Amino acid sequence: MRSWHLMLLALGPAVVGMAWAEEGQGPTVTLSVTDQPATEVAQQLTQMTGVQIAIVGPAEAKVTFAVEDAKLDEAVKAFAQSFDASWLRSYFIEAQPPQEPYTADQILAALEYQRNAWMQSMSQEQREALMAQWRETSEAQRLLAGTVTIEYPGAGESPLRGGFGPPGGGQEGPGGQAPAGGQGGAGGPMFDPVRSLINPVRSDTVTLALDNVALPQALQQITTLTGFLVCASQDLAGNVTLTADNQPLDQVLDQIAAAVNAQCRRVYALSVPRVLTEQEIAQRMEAGFQSRMAQFWASSPEERAQQVNQWVERINSMAERMRQPGPDGQPNRFAQAFQRFAPRILSRLAEYSAGLSQSQRAELKPIITALGNALNR
Repeated sequence: MRSWHLMLLALGPAVVGMAWAEEGQGPTVTLSVTDQPATEVAQQLTQMTGVQIAIVGPAEAKVTFAVEDAKLDEAVKAFAQSFDASWLRSYFIEAQPPQEPYTADQILAALEYQRNAWMQSMSQEQREALMAQWRETSEAQRLLAGTVTIEYPGAGESPLRGGFGPPGGGQEGPGGQAPAGGQGGAGGPMFDPVRSLINPVRSDTVTLALDNVALPQALQQITTLTGFLVCASQDLAGNVTLTADNQPLDQVLDQIAAAVNAQCRRVYALSVPRVLTEQEIAQRMEAGFQSRMAQFWASSPEERAQQVNQWVERINSMAERMRQPGPDGQPNRFAQAFQRFAPRILSRLAEYSAGLSQSQRAELKPIITALGNALNR
C-alpha cells in the first residue's frame, strides 16, 4: 500500500491534503472548506488529484464541507451536495491529454455527443429492454432504501430528455424536490445539463468479451454494461480484443486505451439546476437539432436508413403511450409534454427539409409523416 501523504498549502479558508489509496484505487482526499467559492474548490480539487473537475454553467455559490481520507467519488459527492449540484464521473480516452484542459462546455458537448451516439446505436427493442432493466433496478433500490432513486429516462413521462425537472440530482440520487408542476418559476423550467447525462444504474466492474471490436462499438458496450460514458478522441482508431471477468472498470478502460495506443483518464462534471428563459430553451433545441442532423448526414446511407426506422418506431411508441389516459381520465403527462414539444420539432423538420435536395427530403419524409400522424391521433 502506498502510505505517504502530500500536504498542500491552504488556499484561502481551505485546509487540504491528499493520499494515495491501495494500488489502482486512485487518490483519497482530505479537505476542509469554509465559505469558499465553488469554482475555486473545483480548481483546487483538480490540482490536488490530477483529475479534472469542471463546473458547467454559472456557479456563484460559496461552499462549506469537509472530507477526510475520502475516495475521489465521495469527495466530489460531498462537494456537489454543498451547493446542490449534480455530479457525474466519466472517462476520456486520448493519445495524450490536451495541453490546455478542456473547458466545462467542451466536456459537456463531448458527453452529450457520446450519449446520443450510444442511444442511436441501439434498436428500439434494445432501448426498451435497457430502460425496463433500469426501471426494475431503480424500483428494487427504492424498496430497499425506502426512498426514491434518481429518475431514469422515461420515468418522468417526458418524451424529450434534457435535464428538466428536480434540482440537485447526482450519481447517487436526487438532492431536492421539483417545484410544483415541475416548473422552475416564471422564466421557464428548471434545467440541469449534467443530470440529463446520468444513467441510473451503474457498475464499477465489467464482465465482457471483445473480439476485434472497433473502438466506438467497444465503448458503447462499456456504457451499456456499466452506465458510464466514455469519450474517445476522433483521431483514435483501432480494434479491441480482451476478456474481463468482474474486472474493475478503470482497469478495463486502461486495457482498451492501450489497444489503440492511448490512455484513459477520469473527468468529473458538475452543474447547478437553473431556470432557462424561452430564448435559451429555443437555442438549446436548435443546437441539439443541428448536432443530430450533422451526425445523421455523416453516417452511411445504410446507417441513415436504420436510424430513420428507429426514429419512426420511437415516434409510434410515443403515440401509443399518449393514448393511455391519466389517473384522472385526462391526457397523461407524457401526452401533455408531447403535445407541447412535438409541434416545434415537426415545424423545424419541415423547415429544414425544405432546404435539402429531393433525395435528402425523401430520406427524412418517414419521420415527418410519423410525427404528423402522432399529433393527429
